[in-house]
Amino acid sequence: MRLLPLILALFMLFSAAAHAKGVVLMLNMNYSSAELKAVEEQAAARGQRVEMVPPKEMIADVETLFAKRNALQAELIKGFPNETKPRINSAVSGIMRKGSAWDGSAELVASLGSERMDELAELTHKVFAQEEQKGSLYDQLRRKAAELKAKGDRVDTFVISSHSDGSNLTGETNNRLSADDLARLKHESPELFDSPRHVLLLGCYNLTAPNHKVWRYDLFPGASMLAGFGLRAPSRLDPTSSDFIRQTLSTGRKLDGEMAKAGRPLDPAYVDSVFKSLKTFTTKDHPGVADYCFQMVEGQPDTFTHDCDKQWEDLFLQKKKLEDYWSLRDPYRDPTTDGGGNLRAFYNALQGACPAEDAKSLPQEEKKLAERFRVTMRELVIRLIYWWNVQHNFSTYYEREIRDMNASLNHEGIGEMPKLDGTMSRVEFVNAFNQGYDLLGKANPGLQKEFYRLYAPLFFLKGEDTVAQGEAMDVESTLSRKAIPFHWIEGTTVVRKR
Repeated sequence: MRLLPLILALFMLFSAAAHAKGVVLMLNMNYSSAELKAVEEQAAARGQRVEMVPPKEMIADVETLFAKRNALQAELIKGFPNETKPRINSAVSGIMRKGSAWDGSAELVASLGSERMDELAELTHKVFAQEEQKGSLYDQLRRKAAELKAKGDRVDTFVISSHSDGSNLTGETNNRLSADDLARLKHESPELFDSPRHVLLLGCYNLTAPNHKVWRYDLFPGASMLAGFGLRAPSRLDPTSSDFIRQTLSTGRKLDGEMAKAGRPLDPAYVDSVFKSLKTFTTKDHPGVADYCFQMVEGQPDTFTHDCDKQWEDLFLQKKKLEDYWSLRDPYRDPTTDGGGNLRAFYNALQGACPAEDAKSLPQEEKKLAERFRVTMRELVIRLIYWWNVQHNFSTYYEREIRDMNASLNHEGIGEMPKLDGTMSRVEFVNAFNQGYDLLGKANPGLQKEFYRLYAPLFFLKGEDTVAQGEAMDVESTLSRKAIPFHWIEGTTVVRKR
């Protein structure tokens, strides 16, 4: 067994490491005070302290902002039952950016009052200003690594709380860390990844089969325990998340001690029973997944019922059934008509299928193409699911260019493009794009090229999969290749920095 020497080396290392205090590093991208409290409790039991990125002192302002935002959304949904939820969410995002200067709906403005709108905008700008002052999460983690190294501290436990597509990490503000950022951090600050015994990945999809391989073998090969979730992770507001932190960290500590004392790897059946005795690990909605010394334990049986070949066969069949969603040949097939259900099921299947290299029925020369298909489809489908957020953030980032383009369209007598305010359907946008492009071909070919350059990323819904492998997946490089950055999906809004 090839893994046996590594496992033996691991428990010897953990036996020695148990006597060195170390620190718990928490990447708390959504500023959850409840999750931080759970982490601090476990750190105290180990005689350790918690270091948090971004800084802990930002939590109060951000959670106040989130509370006011959520309360306003709930109030407007109740007070304006005829408005769609995307339109309400778009209105709240606009108010957060512009305060009483937001002019999206006179009726909504009258119901809220300028003072309340300006208060929310001021708090939003305060949070975003703090984040801009602290710099990117990539830079913050590099500084934290240098700070810990200067103090002679090592990271014993790494807790990562964020939204995720399994590899890219986002927060509900402007916090974002791409898969490429993580790979560069591994190279530049290896101590963040080489020393942790325990790693918690609290986002969705992190421990599905294809994503698990990267987290385990590329990023944290020396950890005794990786724990998190497969398809769906609980919200940070759900007590399940905080309890999961408590239960898995205490379990990892217990198992490490038992393995070090025994001087040999633990019985797989025993490890399986220990994790499956955890209440939060076996919930129906958010079953946990653990990798303890390369032994995978899933919180619910038969998570994926088909073998590898069957999984890929089903993927290609589902794609064929859903082609109308992205080709839009049928004008009535739009993400909004489905509520995202079929698309979400396909997205989950993409995330959960085994690595293509393990599918015996796929010819060897097609396996790389199959994985490329997975990544491309994953990014395309998630943008369809979050079409409302993507269009709103796109219009926020390109507000100036869209305003100038509309002025040019009016000059040509064509008329403005519909407002990308978070309420326009995907079909309506595609039809407007095609009409504008065709009319400009006759009226002004030069402006037609500029029109295409501006709207092509939104028309094709291309994401970071268009960035050449090995090149930085930051916002600017992604945009330069006419793609939409991942953090344009679920963020509150995009703040233009150029």
